[in-house]
Order: sequence, then C-alpha cells, then structure tokens
Amino acid sequence: MRRFNNQFQVDGFLKAKPTSRTLPSGTLVANGHLAESPQYTNVADKQDQLPNWFRLSFYDGAARKALTCNQGDHLLISKARIEQRKFKREDGRESLIWEVIVDQFHVIARADGGKATPMTHPDVLPGDDWPVGL
Repeated sequence: MRRFNNQFQVDGFLKAKPTSRTLPSGTLVANGHLAESPQYTNVADKQDQLPNWFRLSFYDGAARKALTCNQGDHLLISKARIEQRKFKREDGRESLIWEVIVDQFHVIARADGGKATPMTHPDVLPGDDWPVGL
C-alpha cells in the first residue's frame, strides 16, 4: 500500500512582516500570509494572474528565521504541510481554516534589496538545505 505524505511547496511574497507569540509550552510561533500569483492566458489570449493567499505558521527555529523577514520579501517555502484547524471566534461561532505549517523556507529576494539567505547567512538553520538550481 502506498503512503501519501502531506507535503507542500510554494513561492510567493509576504503580505506583511510576520507576527509572533509564545505558546504556554514556551514554543515560539510566527504567523504570516503569502501571496502567490500564477500566470495564465485568459480567453482573450492575454496574460493574466490569479493571486492565491496562504496563511503560514512557523514554529521554533523557523519562527525565529521568519521574524527576520519583512513585507514584500520573496520566499520559497521548500518543506511544509497543510493542516486544518478549528477554533471559536470571539462571537462564539466555530470556524475552520487551512494553514501551511512551514518547516523550511528560503528568502529568494528581500523587498528592501538586502541580501537573501544563502547557506552562509546566519538566519539559515542547521539542516536547512538550499534547493538545487536556485
């Protein structure tokens, strides 16, 4: 029987600087939103794009690295999984969301023109593999 893994990869741009909080267990969590804009040819044979938005959650080391990122930074999410989470809103209604739990990512380009994260950059964590071809 073949086992399918919940693996996800995407690249896009940060909507805003990630926010952080600490869980009661002491685990650091950072959250952000990523916009991906795949291009396609519409019915009028013109290039068009349809943005997709992803809610991102980073934990521990990935959270520390995410907090160095800023609005507009181009990220490659190289190792992540998608999880469904149910929660109660302030008004008491239950909501269901899908979020991307990010294990590894790379900054392809900084919005401010600063350096990205090559293997020698201090934000790169042990075990963070730089993707071949980038």
